[in-house]
This record gives sequence, C-alpha cells and structure tokens, in this order.
Amino acid sequence: MGSGARARARATACLPVAPPLLLLIFLVRGAEAIGLWRPPPEAGSGLLGAAPGRYLTQEEHWMSQTLDHFSPTLENDGDFLYLLADAAAIAFQYGNPDALCSPLVEAKKNGTDLVEAFAHYVNKYYVGTFGASVASYDQQYLKNTTPAESSYRLWWYQVCSEVSYFQVAPKNDSVRSAKLDTRYHLDLCRNVFGEGVYPDVSMTNLYYGGTRIAGMPFD
Repeated sequence: MGSGARARARATACLPVAPPLLLLIFLVRGAEAIGLWRPPPEAGSGLLGAAPGRYLTQEEHWMSQTLDHFSPTLENDGDFLYLLADAAAIAFQYGNPDALCSPLVEAKKNGTDLVEAFAHYVNKYYVGTFGASVASYDQQYLKNTTPAESSYRLWWYQVCSEVSYFQVAPKNDSVRSAKLDTRYHLDLCRNVFGEGVYPDVSMTNLYYGGTRIAGMPFD
C-alpha cells in the first residue's frame, strides 16, 4: 500500500469519531463550559456538567497566547468557531491526519472525554506544533492597522476586497458551523475594514485574467 493510500486509510478510520465530536463543539458554543479556553466561573458548573478536573491546566490554556501584546478573547462566536474549524481541517490539509485522528480514536476506545481530547489537540498541535495564532482569528486584533505581524490583516483585506474566499459551511453533513455563512464573512469585512469594502470578484477576474491568467510570457 502506498503512502497516499495509507494516509487515506488512517483518515477513514477517524471518520466515525470526528464528525459527531466536531458537530458537538461547533453547534454548542459553550466555551466556558467545555474548558477550551477559560477557567470555569465556579468548579463543577457548565453546560456539559463538567467537573473541576475537566478544565485545561494552565500549561494547556492556549487562550493565554498573546500577539503584539494583544490578548485574544474571541468574543464573537463566529471567530471562535472559525478557529475550531481550521484546527480540525489543518491536519488533513497538510497531510497529517494522525495528529487529529489518533487521539480522538484513542479517546473513543478508552471512553475518555472526546471534547478534552480535541481541546488538547488544538493546544498541542494547532497552536503549538503548527504555530497558529489565536489572536489572528479575533476581529478586534484584525482591526489594528499597525500590527507587528501584518500578514493576517493583509490576507483578510485581500479576501474582503478581491477574492471573496469565504469558507462557508455546506448545507448538509458539515462539521463546519452553520454560523460561518456568507453573512458572517461580510460582517467581518465591514467590522474590520469599514463600510464600502466588498470583494469585487468580477473586477479581480478581469484584471488578472480569470482562468486565462494574464501575464508576461517567459522564454
């Protein structure tokens, strides 16, 4: 079996576990309750009946990460859900499905908490190993016009003004929250960049040539 086939087989093994878990997380906000980013307001409380030990330790508290001295809050539900969707997708996008599948499958077999397993994956792999910036998902951070790390704001400006790369949830069988729709993206563009910033895709295609990319020929 080739490496590609083995990767597909490993990813397939994850499918019975991943969709129900991710749907649960994406459809139920419950950030404080499931312990993905903040300590509980009081021990044992929360939507999912969590016990004090269910919450992440300080070492795993990835919401304490800062960027440009900005501490992310992700108060917008869509921003929080966007981060979770990207965290799940990135393992497959970059050819490392085991990073996500193995801990979820193991947790399912052992009867341990799937939500905590996913939270641990987000912290250790997506934020830790992959190096994702939590602040880059926070619209309040993106509104900063003079960030030390400008690539996040620049990318969203290109999305909002040219390419309209809106990663919306499909209507059926999606592990991406239905809250991540076209309206969420348009509201983000207006909130971050102001009124009048809108992706003019037709002009972008005309300028760059669309499927027949315009450019100088190379000898």
